[in-house]
Amino acid sequence: GYNGTGSDESELASRHAKDLGISYTVSHLDTHEVGASFAELCASRDEPISDIAGPALAAVAKMAHENGVPVLLNGVGGDEWFWGYDWVRKLGAFAYGNSLGPSHIQKKYSLRSLSPKVTPAGFAQWLETAGGLKTQSQIRHYVNRFSTDDSYPIALYQFQPGYPHINKSILKLYGQSVTETDSRICVPKEPAKIAGYYMSALCDTYLRANSLTQTDRLGMHYSVEMRTPLVDYRLAEYVMSTRMNGDGFRGSHPKSELRMAANSVLSQEILSRPKKGFVPPVRDWLRSIWVENEDVIRDPELLLASGLLDPSALRKELSSPLHRSGRVNQMSLRLVSLELWLRGLVSNNS
Repeated sequence: GYNGTGSDESELASRHAKDLGISYTVSHLDTHEVGASFAELCASRDEPISDIAGPALAAVAKMAHENGVPVLLNGVGGDEWFWGYDWVRKLGAFAYGNSLGPSHIQKKYSLRSLSPKVTPAGFAQWLETAGGLKTQSQIRHYVNRFSTDDSYPIALYQFQPGYPHINKSILKLYGQSVTETDSRICVPKEPAKIAGYYMSALCDTYLRANSLTQTDRLGMHYSVEMRTPLVDYRLAEYVMSTRMNGDGFRGSHPKSELRMAANSVLSQEILSRPKKGFVPPVRDWLRSIWVENEDVIRDPELLLASGLLDPSALRKELSSPLHRSGRVNQMSLRLVSLELWLRGLVSNNS
């Protein structure tokens, strides 16, 4: 669970464990400790992974080690294989409709939203994207610009909130040395296989570079074996070779097949819960990280020593973990994580 604002699900987890007859241990992450241990966390991940979920994953592995639990099962891969990410479902549906023609988009696969989510970030995103209409126009332009006779790019991370800011920050940090910041994923022009292409793209990017790597390294750091049953190659082959991979954005609910498979094991309370993102007190954690690592943030000596980044732009980016709107500054978090990771490398090699 979490101390402070956020979504504390420890009570629900405890109740569910009781129903299954499983012994459990409850631990609450302290905001101050998250900030104080962040440098160690960055070093223990071995790779320069910037993910605010890291403190929670590390806490689980640490608690398992302290309680003599040698193996942990996790649900990594469930969102990728069973369409758990709502933003991916929407982009996949729009890409599918766009490949069939404008009439299909207007009837069924539009990104348009008549009302925003009732949160400050949701309202800001709704305004920035003109209720989804601006995003649709940007995706069409993106696809038309980079399409060839045989392939076209799929819309993915480039159209997430925060990506435009990251793009602008890269250009300011690197100046004239960077002329292209977009990493395109191009696929054959086969509309019937779009679902599979999206799954493959997620697995080749976020799943492999972040989720699997982070859970594996943090498990090893605390001498705990992290097992990921949902990325078993036989399950992956089954999903990709059946209709499962094509129903994710055509009317079915998120993770519908996974929920069906777990129907005899999990309670209806769990099965009927809507998908929720990782929602600890992120802003409180970030403020704590900035306070506890103030000296590093004020003087990011290893990033500066690289000679690759503009010093003025770097310091401006690191000045706050949050934008004025209250949104998380994803670039500043990446830069701090990179500096702390580099310092961990230097310390281990000295």
